[in-house]
Amino acid sequence: MAPSRFARCANGRSSPNLRRAYEQRFGSAALTVSQFTRGPAADVALVDLAELLGIG
Repeated sequence: MAPSRFARCANGRSSPNLRRAYEQRFGSAALTVSQFTRGPAADVALVDLAELLGIG
């Protein structure tokens, strides 16, 4: 994703309940995706589920 994309764009098709939960947990969705991944989501790691489950 381009660094200028905002988290609200990535979250745009989510349900209103999920968007509210996001805002309660992380604050404004006005952060860029780049800011979000360096800040509130900095400790998130991508995991290959197939590898984790031994089916890949």
